[in-house]
Amino acid sequence: MKQHDAFSERSRLFTPILFLLFLPIFILLVVLLIKFMYNGDKVDIIALSLAILLQLAVFALLLIYRLSVLVDEDGVHFTYPPHVRKLRTIPWEDIDYVQVVEFNALGDFLGWGYKRSPKYGQGYLTQGNAGLFVVKKDGTTFMLSILNTQKLQEILHALEK
Repeated sequence: MKQHDAFSERSRLFTPILFLLFLPIFILLVVLLIKFMYNGDKVDIIALSLAILLQLAVFALLLIYRLSVLVDEDGVHFTYPPHVRKLRTIPWEDIDYVQVVEFNALGDFLGWGYKRSPKYGQGYLTQGNAGLFVVKKDGTTFMLSILNTQKLQEILHALEK
């Protein structure tokens, strides 16, 4: 196999814009917590503490989610921790067809992450609005978010899949 006959990409669910959205809310919650620690009700302190912990947990999950995709002569390989921790390989023999498609994460999957769609099946979604739609011979389908669709199209053409 030639090196140019493989497509490899890593993408994250987390973006700097999300950080900029989380930061002011986090700062506000911490300031309110400090204020209520001096003259507030214990229920308010507990509620604010839980809100801060929840926001930190969501932020940590966003950092964990990363999609790694490899398309080569052996098939389609991907990981998407924490849901798909070990490399999952779908050999070409098990694939009916693949197609690079544009999709609407909110409209088709109701968001990003590890989602399900009536139209595309299982979705492993990070950034962007395009992905590799895979239809297996057993009828199961799934979508992998792809940022560099042009490169993937070139590789699929070179592999003639």
